[in-house]
Formats: sequence, C-alpha cells, structure tokens
Amino acid sequence: MTGTVAGRIPLFLLPPAAGSAVSFDGWPDSPELAAQPLELPGRRFGDPAPLELDLAAAVDWLDLHRPAGGADWALLGHSMGGLLAAAWAERATAAGHPPRLLVLSSVTPPWPRSQAVELLAAGPDELWDRMIRLGGIPDELSGSRTFRRLIEPRLLADVRLAASWQPAGPPRLDCPILSCSGADDAFVPPAAMLGWAACTGPGRFRHRVLPGGHFYRSGLVDLHPLLTDPEPAAGRPGPR
Repeated sequence: MTGTVAGRIPLFLLPPAAGSAVSFDGWPDSPELAAQPLELPGRRFGDPAPLELDLAAAVDWLDLHRPAGGADWALLGHSMGGLLAAAWAERATAAGHPPRLLVLSSVTPPWPRSQAVELLAAGPDELWDRMIRLGGIPDELSGSRTFRRLIEPRLLADVRLAASWQPAGPPRLDCPILSCSGADDAFVPPAAMLGWAACTGPGRFRHRVLPGGHFYRSGLVDLHPLLTDPEPAAGRPGPR
C-alpha cells in the first residue's frame, strides 16, 4: 500500500494500451501531488508475455496500491488507462475511500458501446493502423516488423482487458472528475467525453479541451498544468 509522499498526495498514473510508465517520462511533481506511474503485471519490456487479465483481476492488483488509513489519493488514466482508472475509482467508492480527484484523458465511456470491443472485432491490422494514426507508435518504428512483434501482444492483451468492462450504465464514482481531450482527436472527440458527467454529482464534473490529437501536442505531460489549476479539483469531495 502507498501513503502520502513527503506530505504530498500520491497521484497514480495509468498508461494507454501497450503503454508503460515510460508514457509519463518527464512528468513533474507538484507541491501537492507526487506522481506515481503504475504498470500492470507482465507489461514491462523483457517480460516473456503479457498476462491476460480481466477487469476484476486488474482492479484487484491496482487496489493494492490504494493508500491505507483513508489517506488522500488521486488518479489519472489515459485512453485504456482511463477505463482502468474509472473501474478502480468505482471499487474504491464502494469501499468508502474514493480518490480526491479522478482525471480521465482521451477515453470514451464504455456504455452504451465499447470502442475496445469494436477494435477487437476489426482485427489486429486495423488496431495497429489505428495506433499509428493516433500517434501511439513513433513514426520511425511504425513500419518495423520487429517492433510490431514486440508490442502487439501487449496491445492486444490490453484491448481485451478494456473490452472486458461493459457496464450497463454509468458507474457511481464519488469523486470530482476532470475529463480532458484533444481538440483534433478523431478517435475520442471532445463531445464523447461528456458522458462521464453522469458518474458523479452536480458541479463535480469539468471538461477541458487541449490542443492536439489523442496524445495532445507534446504528449501526456500536457495534462500536468491542469492539475496545478485549483479550479477543477477545488476542495475535498462532499456528499453527493
């Protein structure tokens, strides 16, 4: 379990499909938040194969990192990591210890339709091409068969994991939610993010649109200034 870090609130960072803690390289700490990237088991480079996890197993593992004793914590997930973040926040809400802030980045709510299910149905080639178009694969590696053989098993395992969460409707998340999207994201247009508002109470949802596409203009570090803005996360969560 994780507690406060030198008096700061731990901010757990969950990467996109086939991503890793490297996705958050260059992510600075702030006076209030201590960045703590997380990777699911079997997702590190050099692991023999990614573990095939369903949503319940993934959240079981994530919940081991929730601070003990009711201490404050915060949570940010990008793309598939956003789905994991929302599912973890749902588990924590049920346990009476929701995050102080949930940041959902570039991820469509999985109800009434799951984009992950649609991607699986489209097949591996379409999934790989989509990753390239979204900017999730560096240009210099997009045509490398060796790189694809290395990454594709992790990508498929993560998309299958995301597809395993198909709630009938909005989960109850007893925390403020800040949703973020890229103005030019063709996969998750800004309007698609607004459905997350149904997960929390009145006045506890905010949406910000940033320049750029699915990974913004300069990468996920573009999200950091939003977390130093007191407006989206002002105050502690109150009763719903």
